Amino acid sequence: MKPIDLAGCVVVDGYDRLLLLHRNTQKFQHWELPGGKVEKGETAEAAAVRELREELGVQVRLVKALGSEEFEDADGYFRYHWFQAVIEGGEPEVQEAGKFDDFDYFDLEDLMSLSLSANMQVLLPKLASAEIILD
Repeated sequence: MKPIDLAGCVVVDGYDRLLLLHRNTQKFQHWELPGGKVEKGETAEAAAVRELREELGVQVRLVKALGSEEFEDADGYFRYHWFQAVIEGGEPEVQEAGKFDDFDYFDLEDLMSLSLSANMQVLLPKLASAEIILD
């Protein structure tokens, strides 16, 4: 089965905290990276930049690719492409109120106690073990 490609950005603030969005829908109530589906004919990089603009109203610059991982959840089989990014324009603000109700920055250790998306459950151990290192 071919995975559905997703892409998103790890954005950290001056205190090395990660920026997450809180999805609050009938189906999901969890914290996740800003990101989403890679559209037909779109690169993962372009999708990651577009998704941050759509979800948080910010312009970002990708700093580096952090890798990708395939995983399965209740919605299907996915491949998530992670990028580290910096905000170059705008202030984060929830743009899709029907999907998201909050955003915040979190220390890595605080993420352990949150309800996280499947993607974040895959990424978190990689960050905690320094398999993926942020600049």
